[in-house]
Amino acid sequence: MQCVDISKYYDYQNPEKYFVIRSILKEHGVSIVKRNDGTYACCDCDVEAIIGDAVKKAEGARFIEASVNTDWSEVREAALKRFKTTPSLKPVVEFIVNNLAAGNNVLMTGSPGSGKSYILDVMHEVVQDSVMINMFNATNAGIEDLIANLRSVNMLLIDELDKANVRDLGMILQLADAGRGKVVVVKSNKTLMIKGEFRILAASNYFRGKRSVAWDALRDRFVVVDVPKPTVGEVTALFMDIADTEDPILVKLVQQLYDSISMRRLLYAAQYVRANRNDPKLHEHVRAILLS
Repeated sequence: MQCVDISKYYDYQNPEKYFVIRSILKEHGVSIVKRNDGTYACCDCDVEAIIGDAVKKAEGARFIEASVNTDWSEVREAALKRFKTTPSLKPVVEFIVNNLAAGNNVLMTGSPGSGKSYILDVMHEVVQDSVMINMFNATNAGIEDLIANLRSVNMLLIDELDKANVRDLGMILQLADAGRGKVVVVKSNKTLMIKGEFRILAASNYFRGKRSVAWDALRDRFVVVDVPKPTVGEVTALFMDIADTEDPILVKLVQQLYDSISMRRLLYAAQYVRANRNDPKLHEHVRAILLS
């Protein structure tokens, strides 16, 4: 095993750079060993070459300090008001907010249509300076830009986490670690060190097959909450409330399609009704929206 002293890289004027070097070395499987005469990087590899690469990346690292200034009692109150017609979701939402207030990251799981994305949308509205990203259509460049702007973000909302590719999932796991203090994220040869606190609220369908190997890593970094689908009565009441309608044909349509529609489709349809009351083909168009 080859060992090299890395103590010389510690800079009292810039201690964060040393943390970046150590983090990159650990990502390459290098052991950091503290001895009486210094701190050593050890591995059965060309450790000097790995150290050289780590130092180079640390030189160009961007340091991002995130801060959280959220009144979680106000968030809790505002969020719960949005679920007056879906009381079965209130305990779930309250548990989520309580965990976020405690500094925990939260991962919502559940079958498609259970209301995970609806909860994300509500939290996006009630939490100031939150940002949302959908992993189904996320690009690497977009995620990198997001990380670079985390200094102005109080909460990161991630939808369809199960659609993330392996590289981006690894980066999200690193971001989840950032809430515990500071973390180094290396992405496309860019090195970023994130320091401070911000919360992550994510939504995911159940992981299947080979992708289930990511489950243990996620459970270690997130409080997992299962989101039940609201009852047919609750879904109907929510639609009527947002659409501001008691149209019996529309009410019956929602009840008939309950098993096949998602909460997001329900909201789209309700918003359409509210904005297009005089549409001569209203019922036909609402049905198309619910089933699209």
